[in-house]
Amino acid sequence: MEEYNVEFKENLREKPFPEIIYNIYQKKLSGVLNVKKGDEEKGFILKRGQIIFSKTNNRDESLGALLLKTGDITKEQLSNALVIMHESGKRLGRILVEMNVISPAKLWESVKEQLKVIFFSIFNWAEGEVDFFEGEPSITEAIVLTENTPDLILEGIRNLTDYDVLYHYLRDRGVKYLLNEEKYRKRPIVLEPYEEYVARLIDGKRSVDEIIEVSDIGEIETLRVLYILKSFDLITSDKNVTMVTPIPLKNSEKEDLAKIIRKFNNIFSYIYHAILREVGPIGERVIEKNIGEVTLYRGDVFSNITLKKTGTLDEEELLKSLWTIKREKRKSVLLKLLDDLLMAEILAVKRVLGKEYEEKIISMIKDINGGEGNF
Repeated sequence: MEEYNVEFKENLREKPFPEIIYNIYQKKLSGVLNVKKGDEEKGFILKRGQIIFSKTNNRDESLGALLLKTGDITKEQLSNALVIMHESGKRLGRILVEMNVISPAKLWESVKEQLKVIFFSIFNWAEGEVDFFEGEPSITEAIVLTENTPDLILEGIRNLTDYDVLYHYLRDRGVKYLLNEEKYRKRPIVLEPYEEYVARLIDGKRSVDEIIEVSDIGEIETLRVLYILKSFDLITSDKNVTMVTPIPLKNSEKEDLAKIIRKFNNIFSYIYHAILREVGPIGERVIEKNIGEVTLYRGDVFSNITLKKTGTLDEEELLKSLWTIKREKRKSVLLKLLDDLLMAEILAVKRVLGKEYEEKIISMIKDINGGEGNF
């Protein structure tokens, strides 16, 4: 391994481990990261921001301890293998394979699991010293991690068991967060539906305590999701946020946008009544579900948008929602929403009435739009 220069030092009391790792990942740095708490030390090798190897001085996280815990080897087999290891200098994994105790496939699987166990253990630390040494590592290990670093960070937070860590890093319960919409859309991780649900509770108005109070998944899991979002820089504290001042639409602008909404509303009304006529309330629920998924994703702007009993959107409410959008982007934002809603309704038609009816709706849309498929 080449010579390293100290790149930075961090203290886990001030900066959480997931943020440190994610920062290294974003900068695509290569090098060695050492973490120490008391007598316990762990080290990680990174290549262009990706974690590929880890080590520890904690015997409970050794390969032998892991295989013993999973029941893949016995205490006697481990004891015999350790004797051979000390006499021969060979690695424990190789010895266990040569003893026919485990297979090569099991060795690969177990070593990768061990590397992750070492990495995930740091997620339960709220104190410790971190040193990063930048340089190009020369790897001689045959078995390395291949998972993407953001996915490992996400898994580490989801598996975090010491809830005091959550309370430590989210101790300011009165702080209000705002979702970083652009970063959220381009996030490098796939969130579960319940995690996306919590993300949509963040509006710059609710404090952490208020989000917990209205959340359906309880205090600990809500804090865990907030910790995920914070670790990936997907939320911003109200201390760093400037709330957007709503600017009403000008009359000419309002009329132009209203014409677009009415055009789409004609289609929405037709689809709504067609489905209602064919299958009744079941079709209505399918439409509402599909529409709800679209408006949930764009809750930053269109949080109050719902279908009226006619199957159309409230024109005034929709126009008012655009007040916080920059003038030059209002039309494109509106069109994107309406296009997404239309696709959602067409999907509802296909699910409820079948492909033939879907084609009929698409043909009707083209007729209204002068033979073109899009508005």
